[in-house]
Amino acid sequence: MSTPKKLYIYKNSLQEKDNAFLIGIPNFWKDNAVTWFSNFEALTRTLIRTDDELADYVISQLDSIDKALVRDITEYPPLNGFYDALKNRLVCLYKDSDVKSRAFEVICVRDYLFLYTMSAPKEVIVMLVLLSFISKSSAIHCYYCNSANNSACLDINQYEEEIRSNIIPIVNCDNAIPKTKPITFFCRKIVQTIFHPHRDNEVRVTRGCGWMPHAKDCYKDDNSDHLGTSCQCFEDLCNSGESADPNIMVVLFLCFSIILYFWRE
Repeated sequence: MSTPKKLYIYKNSLQEKDNAFLIGIPNFWKDNAVTWFSNFEALTRTLIRTDDELADYVISQLDSIDKALVRDITEYPPLNGFYDALKNRLVCLYKDSDVKSRAFEVICVRDYLFLYTMSAPKEVIVMLVLLSFISKSSAIHCYYCNSANNSACLDINQYEEEIRSNIIPIVNCDNAIPKTKPITFFCRKIVQTIFHPHRDNEVRVTRGCGWMPHAKDCYKDDNSDHLGTSCQCFEDLCNSGESADPNIMVVLFLCFSIILYFWRE
């Protein structure tokens, strides 16, 4: 029987290397707690500004974790609210589903939260797998950054995939964006030239989630203080900026099909 995967969220145990490794967060925080906390602190300062948003983002990154332990981090005051928000989300995540409640048990004791797999019938495990596929098929993942506080956001394609995943956050829009009703999300990239009266103009790139689609895939806005181009797309991580236009791909496919047809003739 394999050992359950674990997620440890520490602040005061960075020296405990064996306990500080993070498993199950493949996209943003990798390998060790030092990377986790340097990115985590940057996230609290810039990218995601509220405890609820931060907790939603962490939940969106949890991938097939069989066991999670959240330790008290009251020594780091800026994260106290996040700790409570994350704890509440982990409890809510598994308490409402009959299927999941049979396969998981959540216990809150003082400053500890345990979420662990219990003995479950095979049918329950199969249903959980199917539910995970349903969830992934309806969700979209997007790059989420702003070059105003993360210069790597200007051109993320200059970085290799392994490096990119450590410096450019990836979010599941369904989990990262608070909503009061069902919304179909898509990825968005906005490039703005901001005019400053007393210094050079600034190019700013924002990547994230959108939920109010425009009639055009890309459109421009012209204001007195900036020029902007917004593009929307509907595939995972398509807001990297280098993805091909689907209309162009259709034309290329048709051309290739015609050439192949006459070649065979």
